[in-house]
Amino acid sequence: MNMFKRCVGRVGFVGTVLLSSLFGSPLHAEEYGSIYFYGYLKHADPKPTAHEGGMDLFGLSKELHSGPYQFDTGIKTYVDTYGKRSYAIFSNVSHENFRYGLFTPMLGLTCTYKGEDYGSDKMRVYCLPLPVLRIGEKKGLFADLSALPHVGHYTNGWASLELGVKW
Repeated sequence: MNMFKRCVGRVGFVGTVLLSSLFGSPLHAEEYGSIYFYGYLKHADPKPTAHEGGMDLFGLSKELHSGPYQFDTGIKTYVDTYGKRSYAIFSNVSHENFRYGLFTPMLGLTCTYKGEDYGSDKMRVYCLPLPVLRIGEKKGLFADLSALPHVGHYTNGWASLELGVKW
């Protein structure tokens, strides 16, 4: 029970920090809103029951630019590997020196409430660093590409494409 309380406490703290960054940013010079509307998931070595393809994704984020840094913080919901509706809060960061034309590599932290395993109804909280490559201009359509290798029981090796629009 103590481990559950610590996990909920940590997720609550991370969630508070991320959501306050998302909604409380009057000091930043540039701000952009984003809506994620499509996601596609592909596994490196899928099990027969793995959910592949469309993720039924929807998300909102706020992109902030402060000096040379870019922060993209938000929330999203999607159908995970195990076919369960999952929820995530995330924050990605990049630096203008790493922007190459339409390509912006970012490093993020994502905390997800998702399915625990195949054939199980259990849900679990996972927090993982996630590299993201954003393709797109500062406004308009964009694509986020991300991938994780197989990491023990936490992730089974996947890549995803998420599409959205910024204004």
